[in-house]
Amino acid sequence: MYIEAAAMNVASIQADSYFASTLPDSIRKEIPNTGNTLKQTIQSMSNGDLKETIFQFLQSAPGLAQKFLGFISRNEPTKGLTSSKENWNSVDGFKGRNWSEEYCQLLSDQDFQSKQWQIKMYRLSDDFFHAASLYAQVIIGEIPLPVAMKSIQPVNIGGIAGGQKFIIDNILFKFAVDSEIGTENTKIYMYGGSEQRNDLAMKAASIEMRNMQTVLHARDNNLLVPLMCVIDYQGHRIIASSIIPIDKYTLCYGSADGGRSVHRSDGTLNDMMAKLGERLHLKSHRTGSRSGGRNLYMPGDIEVHLGMDGRYYMIDVARLMPPEAPTGIVGKNSGESRKIYYQTLRPELVLGYCEHLNSDAFSAWNDFEPDKISHEKSLAACSHYLRENLIPKFSEALENFKLEAITYLPDSKDSWMRLSGERIAAILEVADISSTVHYYGINVRHLGLIRKHTTSAPFRDFLLVQCITRAMKNIMRGDMRNIMTTSLGSPTDMPLRDLVLSTYRKIHPFNHIVRDEERRISIAEYWKLVFEKTCEQFEGCFDSQEEEEIKISGFHSFVKKRVDYRAVLYLFFKFAQVKLTESAKKQLMMSTMRDDYCLLQEFRLVRSDVEKFTPRIRKPYVASLASSLLLAREANEKRLAKPNVYRLRSLAVEKMQAAQKSSPSCPMLNKELAFLFWDLSKVASDPHSSLLPLFWAIRHMELTLSVSPDDELIEEKFNELLVFTEKLCLENDMCVAELQKVRARKHTGIASCPRMRLAKATGNLAIVGVGGDDVHQCD
Repeated sequence: MYIEAAAMNVASIQADSYFASTLPDSIRKEIPNTGNTLKQTIQSMSNGDLKETIFQFLQSAPGLAQKFLGFISRNEPTKGLTSSKENWNSVDGFKGRNWSEEYCQLLSDQDFQSKQWQIKMYRLSDDFFHAASLYAQVIIGEIPLPVAMKSIQPVNIGGIAGGQKFIIDNILFKFAVDSEIGTENTKIYMYGGSEQRNDLAMKAASIEMRNMQTVLHARDNNLLVPLMCVIDYQGHRIIASSIIPIDKYTLCYGSADGGRSVHRSDGTLNDMMAKLGERLHLKSHRTGSRSGGRNLYMPGDIEVHLGMDGRYYMIDVARLMPPEAPTGIVGKNSGESRKIYYQTLRPELVLGYCEHLNSDAFSAWNDFEPDKISHEKSLAACSHYLRENLIPKFSEALENFKLEAITYLPDSKDSWMRLSGERIAAILEVADISSTVHYYGINVRHLGLIRKHTTSAPFRDFLLVQCITRAMKNIMRGDMRNIMTTSLGSPTDMPLRDLVLSTYRKIHPFNHIVRDEERRISIAEYWKLVFEKTCEQFEGCFDSQEEEEIKISGFHSFVKKRVDYRAVLYLFFKFAQVKLTESAKKQLMMSTMRDDYCLLQEFRLVRSDVEKFTPRIRKPYVASLASSLLLAREANEKRLAKPNVYRLRSLAVEKMQAAQKSSPSCPMLNKELAFLFWDLSKVASDPHSSLLPLFWAIRHMELTLSVSPDDELIEEKFNELLVFTEKLCLENDMCVAELQKVRARKHTGIASCPRMRLAKATGNLAIVGVGGDDVHQCD
């Protein structure tokens, strides 16, 4: 890599430079007059030929090798190499696509209802995510290969965060890796403290994407962000971002050197960031070192640049939202002390809390803030409200079916086992617990505390499945990373397929006794690890009585006693991004009870049952929104047969759901989704098929009213939707109990705001979501 990097900089060396002036005349005459010609020559050579040519050239004259090694020493990776004048991508006439320019133009001219805007955003985003996904899969698939054999070569662009970085087609790819940040004498990792925890680095990358969505909602039109996405594949997570026109000299707000110098040099930008901070309920505070610190509304390590194109760009937003306050005394540089960098509060909570909060609280960035103690007390109070007020009331509302998201769950394991596989899958998809807790400003990591405050057995078992399958997913991801990083050879997914099979055998979802001693031990060890990871990831998940039962009978037996393993397997394969063939999935999910007899037989999973490992791409909400609106427009504008209209509207719903999951409490997204579901029900093949989208429409209409209770048009449409759905149920002899629950939630003529209901039960604090106009302050 040193040789290749140095070769890239040879193009900037002219004949009158120090290096060239010391060469013999016979060699100096061969140096091209322009770097462009030299670059063309270098680009035409393979890596192997280039290395061999440079190696022989450096031995062709005395002193060349020493000067080259001195040059390498002066330009070690942490310092980076100065880019040569010519652009490597444009040497052969190929400049690559300027993703950033197109995206920023669309953000500046944002008009969701414009057909032309929808088309342009759809085409741009679809092309970007397709390219990013393909390149990311290649980069991840080639992890076992030596660097010299990789088809996409890593680049050195400095920075301590993340692992190897890659640039191709004007897209920067960064692995989510826990980086070492300590000194030579102190080994400290950014997220894990004393040990490397790549799973926590992956969590931080996900938070950065979430915060980018928050900025997209709240920003001024003059404040832009790069086009980016987060890609999960085969246990790894990569952030793909468009290259933007900035460098170390364009930084105007924030710090790029760990707080030694904090910038706040642009008056226009300072005002813009103050307004953004007010919208996000963030508090101005002093951040950075004693001598180089400044007062910012944002975290100290954020970066806002005045780009070379005259636009403002915001990057590095992973710590935009304040951290959850530590619950006890933590040791310096311990794993507990690093939690503030990946356990942050949800924006839905921060935006509705009665006080503005400090993003740098409890970190060294906040050491020189005069009101440090006061700021930390405010954040501690918010964290206490979340854990001791909001979560208990959420749990109570959940198990009493007072929330919009979950209105039905089987009441026992036997009830689950009598359901078809299709029905189980439908229940688990509708009862999307992550979107539900996010809507209320609660992090998924608090599912354990929600279970702690839940007394209803069906809900405790449902939450148990949600917790353990996420722990199982993380174990699988870790095993995938270990396999790919420790094995060198040709890229293949066969070892990963074998991992899926061995994990499935360890899960052992069947009732028969395992007689093989070695397998019995591996099953027990696996479930012991699942229990440990569940406890680590989900605080408070098990009470003392359950822990005693687990200690005596084992975690495998504990789970099997309470839940239908089909629910566990369905969510595990979904979260682990393992796609099984349809035949394997059907057999795995077949009914297990008939006439009170268990019919479950062991299903043997084989390699060919694992169809593929599917990449998961998290996108900006504007991309999914544009795609959805364009599909809905096409379904409405063209004279299409009813099945085609149904297909287009189904796709529109799917895209809008992706947008809504990124910002669960945004009233605009919930409103659009409600009307899309309603339109979908109108072209269903029969009345029964139209009821499910109608109930989805009711759910999202309620979510809209919860944040915007004074929207008279939505109130009118909501009442119309309830009457229509109730009439359809009665005409088809279907129970209207679910609608009665919805009506019971009404208050003064409209759907009662669930956030306000929870707030009334907890005192005088209330929360609203991103996009809400009103913030209910403390009394």
